[in-house]
Amino acid sequence: MSAVTGGAATLPCDTRSPQPADVLLLVAWYKDDDPIYSYDSRLQGTAAHWSDLTMADRVRWHPAAPSSLRIRDVVPSDRALYRCRLPEKPKIFDEYDKEIVLFAGPYVEDTSMKLTCVVSGVRPLFVEILTKEQPLSVDQRAELTCRAVGARPPAVITWWLDNMQISSIQKDSDDQNETLSLLRWTPRKEQNGKTLTCRASHEKLDKETIETNVPIAKVQLGSKINPHDIEEGDDVYFMCMVEANPPSYKVVWEHNGQIVTHNQQAGVIVGSSHLAFQRVSRGQAGRYSCTASNVEGDGRSPSINLSIG
Repeated sequence: MSAVTGGAATLPCDTRSPQPADVLLLVAWYKDDDPIYSYDSRLQGTAAHWSDLTMADRVRWHPAAPSSLRIRDVVPSDRALYRCRLPEKPKIFDEYDKEIVLFAGPYVEDTSMKLTCVVSGVRPLFVEILTKEQPLSVDQRAELTCRAVGARPPAVITWWLDNMQISSIQKDSDDQNETLSLLRWTPRKEQNGKTLTCRASHEKLDKETIETNVPIAKVQLGSKINPHDIEEGDDVYFMCMVEANPPSYKVVWEHNGQIVTHNQQAGVIVGSSHLAFQRVSRGQAGRYSCTASNVEGDGRSPSINLSIG
């Protein structure tokens, strides 16, 4: 697809579903591998649209068929590979393993029915080591259990000591919603200080190791800023450190529970992974957090306190 500088470009994205009643909830757009835009139909008004600073208000989603992303005032830096991504839809099956498309039944009144909702290619909801922290003794065998919940198909769990894999025993639950892995391991003296890790992998995913399906976010002050020596008029910036698979497509900043908006004239610079204040004021003191979103959910960071002397 080609476009001229200063003109407009229309990028198609087929969001049609074989089920007429389906409603598009979310679409995310990537420029090369970077998230640039998202539309969330669950939100109202301008809150439903998010775009990064390179696109700002030049880009907008048009849901009417044929659905597309439209970019106006094209600039040379817009040249890239664009792709859209939609959440995978669940499927419903009856007791005979037949997929339900429009309706189920008919059923006889007062009899039992069974419907199963299945989502393929779903990452584990969470992965955890069940065994509580306990001291490990050299040459004494320990038993540890790792659990992965919610993956479809079931996750494959492996154990690692730093970069070395350790053999273990795996078992899936009857409904295949939970996977357990039992590790019987005898620590040796030379292994002191190494890290023991439980990993869940999924055969249908691009990346091998999965620990959660929603972003994990953490806020940090700039590395050169002393949190105990910030005065009015200083420049302050935060970083939102995000771990997400699939990649997050937007980050929202909050100050004392209220969303922070970009206002360069007021010295408030909101980026995809940072928040900066030029000549900070005492009114900007308080608790800050960031929320990262990908196509499978949101992850909110613990808040960090900004004190201004």
